[in-house]
Amino acid sequence: MSALIGQVCCDRIHAVESLPDSPPLFDQKRADEYHTMRVHRIAFVVLLLAPLTVSAQPEGVETVTVADLAGREHSGTLRQLTNTMLTIGDETPQRFDLSDLLSIRFRKRAAAIRQRGSMVLLAGGDRLLLQPTSLDEDDLVGIWQYFPAWPRLNIPLECVRAIAFQLPEDAPTRHRLTAELLEYREKSDTVILENGDRLRGQLIRLSADALAFEGPVGKSSIPSNDIRALALNSELISVPKKTGKRVLLELRDGSRLTARRVVLSEQGLLEVETQFGSGLRVPTSAVVSMRFLGGRAVYLSDMKPVDFEFTPYFQTRWPLRLDRNVNGGPLRLKGREHAKGLGMHSRSVVSYDLAGEFSQFRATVGIDDSAGGKGSVQFAVEVDGERVFTSSVMTGTDTPTSIGPLDVSGKKRLTLIVEFGERGDILDHANWCNPLLIRQGER
Repeated sequence: MSALIGQVCCDRIHAVESLPDSPPLFDQKRADEYHTMRVHRIAFVVLLLAPLTVSAQPEGVETVTVADLAGREHSGTLRQLTNTMLTIGDETPQRFDLSDLLSIRFRKRAAAIRQRGSMVLLAGGDRLLLQPTSLDEDDLVGIWQYFPAWPRLNIPLECVRAIAFQLPEDAPTRHRLTAELLEYREKSDTVILENGDRLRGQLIRLSADALAFEGPVGKSSIPSNDIRALALNSELISVPKKTGKRVLLELRDGSRLTARRVVLSEQGLLEVETQFGSGLRVPTSAVVSMRFLGGRAVYLSDMKPVDFEFTPYFQTRWPLRLDRNVNGGPLRLKGREHAKGLGMHSRSVVSYDLAGEFSQFRATVGIDDSAGGKGSVQFAVEVDGERVFTSSVMTGTDTPTSIGPLDVSGKKRLTLIVEFGERGDILDHANWCNPLLIRQGER
């Protein structure tokens, strides 16, 4: 029945749209008949479509799922969001203190980084799908590629780590490029050309068409279409501190943006104050999730470890990665990308000082998707030197395992361990996704 109605609607709408804007030149009687026929056709389409739209959710009303510190989920319509409080529901509203929440997820919505276009990488780890239009010694100005109606965004240049002008369509190549840009630590700017060449020197300015650059052989103008990426002098970058209450927004285009505060306005827009000082008005329809940072929920990737030890199986040494997998790419388990976590390799041991301030620890562990179903490790957790969790030997084909909540009340030290599995250390790309400590009370 619905298919039949849809076809009739299409036919009727096509008939209406195919009518000329004004009737041909004939007598007044024919013109009146033509007008009456057009009105009747439009009225028929409106009546036919009416039953299909009566039950639809009003525009601008969002259904969200809220996760609290105890791991419980609460669903309802989003009614209020202030700097300290969230309200959902209609007949029986539920109110939450933001310090007691983990996240908000918008119903039936997912994010996916587009395979083409450009990406701006910020010093704090945020990524924005922006097309740069200009850049000088003070600011970068860009337009949102997938939200063209939004105003241009101004970002202080000291907050920009790199720009990928041409994102590779192949995912592994794209991840390698972004990892290289995020790890760039040179005292000069570097242009990566499409042919693979690299030019080191000093950025002068960027326009929509070309990049003005000064290198060892002097000044030059490089067409934007010839540039794959630009990595900026790391000594001039200001990395924001991971302190204070913050909100991590994930947008539908795959952008991630950390904000100082997010407030829902009376117009149904999210008023966002970014970490770099610019303000945004974001429609809720563009947001996939919001994660609350700096309250009672503390992620290990926002803490400084007191110790990290790596024992190589042969010669290769692997670092501890924050909010990325051990290769530098996104943390992915069974197709799902996680914004917060640790990337480790066998055999690694990392420890954190708890100072008796926390009550619970929990995480989700598994082999990163970049291992292609391979790898073999064992995850373990120790609290004050006592082993409190040991997983089975996990491979890249296994379902991710949830840890906890583990009681760490009054404890001093938390240690995470990735042990060798059954196949040496081959592709042991171990992920600790959302490794989370719950503070015992308000600071």
